[in-house]
Amino acid sequence: AAATPILDADGALLGAIFVLNDNALPQQVEALSRESGELFHSAFEYSDIGLALFTIDGQFSQINPSLCHLLGYSPAELLPMTLQQLAFNQEIIKYDDRFYHAIWSTAQEVGLWRGKITLTRKNGNDLSVALAIKAVPSSAGKILSYIGSFTDITEQKKIEYILQKVLAGKENQLELTQEKISSIREETVSANTTIDVLLKHREKDISKANARFSSEMEEIVIPFMDKLKTTRTDNNQARLIEIIDANLKKVMQTYGHPNETSTSMYRKLTPVEAKVATMIKKGYSTK
Repeated sequence: AAATPILDADGALLGAIFVLNDNALPQQVEALSRESGELFHSAFEYSDIGLALFTIDGQFSQINPSLCHLLGYSPAELLPMTLQQLAFNQEIIKYDDRFYHAIWSTAQEVGLWRGKITLTRKNGNDLSVALAIKAVPSSAGKILSYIGSFTDITEQKKIEYILQKVLAGKENQLELTQEKISSIREETVSANTTIDVLLKHREKDISKANARFSSEMEEIVIPFMDKLKTTRTDNNQARLIEIIDANLKKVMQTYGHPNETSTSMYRKLTPVEAKVATMIKKGYSTK
């Protein structure tokens, strides 16, 4: 502690100002800071998730054992590498420079970049990861570094691929089913048209038969019956002739009048039915 006297104009003592120095406070702050650093280091080192600290230039500055295990590299091998090198494959170029620029510019401007990326393990196998890179700012807001988390989603991607294949297969089956239904519908329409044409042909044939029957009745049977009526007969014969004549009239009423000619029947066919009728006449298949 230090004391400073307060004197008046004549030099008489009026009082004093005491200043007390608490040396324990900086020590406490230092201890808390050290404890916080140790806690972060422990969480970083023992995390099951692959973690890495990056410099503001995007270089690895610190990596944890989980990330080394995930990628198959030792710490000495992994530290000098970059994301571009980890995503490099001798056979294909997975991402261009714009992709990596977008990662770091987004992390810098927004504070966080999150997405999926395919890396290459040391043994050459592809590794799908969910990558998140977050900016670590100072109390003044200046970015000091970045921290990245790498989560293996390879199995998830495999499941997604299988589900996509199953879905595609179902869609193909649905398309085939719809095509089959459409084909059956077309065949049904064609069959119905053919049946309609055949029924109209049947009506036409019945009409022709009725016309021929009516003609033969008028030319042969009716004149013969008229001749029998004028012939002398006994009562039994006359009665028989009357019965035959009555029955013939009933037959004529039912079958003796043709409905329509073949030409008029053909005119009533639709264009499709007329085409089918022509094919039937020529003996072609209507399918």
